[in-house]
Amino acid sequence: MAREQAQIVDEVQAAVWSFHAADTARDAEAVIRLLWPDFTMLADGARLEYQQVATGSREFMAGLTLFHTVWSDLQVTPLGQHAAVASFLFRDSIVTGTGDLAAPALLVLGITGVPLRAQNLPSDSSAVVTTIARFHDALRRGDSVAALALLSADALILEAGGIESRAEYRAGHLPADTRYAQAVPATRAAVSVRVRGDIAWVVAESRAAGTFNNRPVSTVGAELAVLVRTSAGWRIQAIHWSSRRGSQ
Repeated sequence: MAREQAQIVDEVQAAVWSFHAADTARDAEAVIRLLWPDFTMLADGARLEYQQVATGSREFMAGLTLFHTVWSDLQVTPLGQHAAVASFLFRDSIVTGTGDLAAPALLVLGITGVPLRAQNLPSDSSAVVTTIARFHDALRRGDSVAALALLSADALILEAGGIESRAEYRAGHLPADTRYAQAVPATRAAVSVRVRGDIAWVVAESRAAGTFNNRPVSTVGAELAVLVRTSAGWRIQAIHWSSRRGSQ
């Protein structure tokens, strides 16, 4: 088992660095070939599907005059024989035909693999969505114990330009996330649910408006959560939030 997991880590790392090489070479076609047809990307509080990313990559890279990217802190967590979650930080320095762009540290969360089981029940999707809803409900109630219970022991939380383990999240962003969720009303809707055997991922969109720390808040957000089936039910293996300022 340890050898199989090591092989999965090696294969995923190779795929990630192949993506990096294609990205650095500004080879849009090579980038696109490495994307799964179910690929979803979160950027500036919006979700982009495979075809949007494919079209956008071609147009974006064709307009670049300089592109330099540094990737770091690659972490790979196997989720079975054919799937894994990979996360990493990257910082881009970009010059386009219209001027300079300096991109801050961002995050990408991906899942790679093949279907593990030929059939999934509709109840699987419902149970997955319910788990995510329970997590957000726990944040709104300020119940950090209930929220943490829905995260797997080796979960990764990606927000605010950083990656946190479960323990780091508990001591870091979790208290602020619960205060924010309690103070700022939000609406959230799952727009895509995929289940492949004992692995699932959910893309959701949200809107929030209110006051936090005596300041008006209005945001539009996107969320990607990867879940694994355990003996205790579905648990969150990784979650990534992206947001942008909404209309006041």
